[in-house]
This record gives sequence, structure tokens and C-alpha cells, in this order.
Amino acid sequence: MHKRLLALLLAGIMVLGTACASKEEKMPLEDEKPAEEEVAETEEPEESSESAWTYPVDPVEDLQDDMLYHIGIVEQADHPAIRHAVESFQEELSTRLEGNVSFEIRCIDNDEDACAAIVTQFMAGNWDLVLTAGTMPTRIAAQASTGTPVVGICVTDFIAAGIGKSNSEPGGRASGSSCMVSMKDVWEMLKYVNTSDEPVGVVFSEGDIASRYQYEVLRLYAEEENGGWYEYKNPEETEEDPDVEFDIEDYLKVYTVGGSDNLRAVLDQADAECGPIFFPADNWIACRMDVVRNFTLETGTPTIAADANMCIGGTLGCVSVDYYRQGANGAEMAFEVLTDPEAEIGKESVYEMSYSSYSAYNPDIASELNNYIWYAKALDTSVQETEEGGEDQ
Repeated sequence: MHKRLLALLLAGIMVLGTACASKEEKMPLEDEKPAEEEVAETEEPEESSESAWTYPVDPVEDLQDDMLYHIGIVEQADHPAIRHAVESFQEELSTRLEGNVSFEIRCIDNDEDACAAIVTQFMAGNWDLVLTAGTMPTRIAAQASTGTPVVGICVTDFIAAGIGKSNSEPGGRASGSSCMVSMKDVWEMLKYVNTSDEPVGVVFSEGDIASRYQYEVLRLYAEEENGGWYEYKNPEETEEDPDVEFDIEDYLKVYTVGGSDNLRAVLDQADAECGPIFFPADNWIACRMDVVRNFTLETGTPTIAADANMCIGGTLGCVSVDYYRQGANGAEMAFEVLTDPEAEIGKESVYEMSYSSYSAYNPDIASELNNYIWYAKALDTSVQETEEGGEDQ
């Protein structure tokens, strides 16, 4: 692409422009009005699209030759973790490219058909790079790309999602930054808040590959420790029958939420059968943390999430990665691919993020429940409250 040639001249080019150009800011190339019959042809699809997911994206060839790098962004859902990661990606890449970049953002709200449609438009439109935030859009974009590089962020595991052959050298046209937290730390927190020998309820949305993978890794730690709290809580029973068979459902029980908005009903069922409840970093549930918050406060159930933003939104504790670093890592990778003619996106390593996991708790909910995770750090809950207040205004 002609943008690659700009890499050698970046230091000498001074272009005034915004780093986050929106669709409303883009000017048409021509001032001519379409003929009447052309207007009639364009009006019909607009009327028929009112009840459908449509995300029109102009091909780069049809945009003004503004000498900018054009980046298409596909967000899987609109919640704080993804918003923070995408914002940091924009800030970091704009700084590295000295403002010579334009972003076009589309949120597909967990809709796979919508995701395929918008990815197809970006790929066909000759965009310089596509950033995908979430496992679903990263997988779809990686499969659809025949030449456009794809950088994925907020992806639990690239291999589990079928995006690459290895984390060290994924191959193909995609790479990115993994947001997989330390499930060992999650298991330790669940043991800490479990005041009985009841199993942990693991709740996530039906068909979510990333959440299922997080559960499977958590299961490995439960099996490795034979439940962890079982021997401690029941030493006499263990001594009497040392060969007692291990049953994972004595320690972890899975509850999936379907397409309908029945989250509270599932939570009530899990609460009746389990002790603590764990939420993987699930995009669908992350958009419904008001339900989780009400449940946590009303029942007093210790709830743990794999995302600090979900914890601020409504759980007692969490183990999380830094989502600002997610975006910054993605920007570093995108910069290399855009500016180095020798760089190949499939040769780039996926950033492993589990080493940066940290444990935390929501001080507001801890105070209400009188249940503190003392070894973890207290989150600043005013940050998300301020953001939500801004959105309501």
C-alpha cells in the first residue's frame, strides 16, 4: 500500500489532522448531486435497513487522499474494558504516527452476522489495518483477511479461538495481545472467599469460546489441588476414604446464559446450589453488570470476576489485567507493521498478559457485605461512576 512508503518520510511530514476522525468529519470527494434515478436507488436500501445491522464503511479509495493511515476498528461490545483498550490503542498509535492516522470504529454488540458484515467491508475497502477488540471479531477478521493485517486485543487465547498456530508465531494475517488472567490467582481468590465446602458457580454466556476456555483452565487448578478446600474442610472424611473419587462438580458447576436476558434467573439458580460465583471475562455479561451488582448486594454472595471493570460494575473481587496496556501493546504491534516494509503480522508474537494479572476488590461492595479480600488492592470505583455519569448526561 502507498501508506507504507510514508514510513520512510514520517519524520519530515507535518500534517494537521485529528487522530480520531469520525464518519461525520469526513467530507465527500465531489459536490455533485446524484441524478434523480440514483437517489431512488439509494433510498430503498436505507428504508429496508432500519431493522437490520448495517455498518456502511467507505472504501479507502473513495476517501480524500489525505496521506493518513486508515485504521478500521471492530469492537465486540460496548463496555469499559474494551473502551479503555481501544482508547489507549488510539492514543498510543496516534502519538507514534505523529497524528497521521484516522480511525473508524464500529461496535457489533456481540452480533456475529454484524461482525462478518463490517469485517468484510473493511477488508474489501483497502484499509491499512484492522484492529479487533474481542475474540469474536479477531477470529472472523483473521479468517477473512487475504492481505489486510489484523491486530487483535482483548482476546483470551489466540490458539483456543483458532486464530493462530502458536502464540510465538501465529502465522496468517493476525496477531495481537492476550487478556488471559492468571487462573491460578482466580482459584486462590475463590478459595479465600469460600466459607463453606460448597462448589463455585461459573456463569458465562452460551457459546462463548473465551469464557469456556477460562473455565477449562480454572478446572485444571481445581483438579490439581483436588478441590483445594475439600481436604481442609473435611479432613476426617478424607482420612477414612483416601481413594475417594474426585468429581469436578463438587467444586465447579457451570451455568450458561442463553440469548434471552435471563441472567438473574441463572444467578439465582447458581446461588441456590453453590457458594461463591465466578464470572469469566465475558462480553455479554460485562454489558449487564447492573444485574450482577443487584444480585451481589441482595444475596450477599461473594462474586468474583476476571476483569477489574466488571468488578467495579458489580462484583466483590477480581483478578484482572491492565486493559490500557492491552491497547498500548496493540498500538506497538500496529506501528511496526504499518511503518516497517519488512514486518509481517503473522511473525509477530502474541503478547502474553497473564504475568501482569493483579488481584483487587470493590471497596463499596465489600463494605456493604462486610466481606473484605484483605490481601488484594482496593479499586477506585469513582472512575467508572464518573464515566457512567458522563454518558447519562
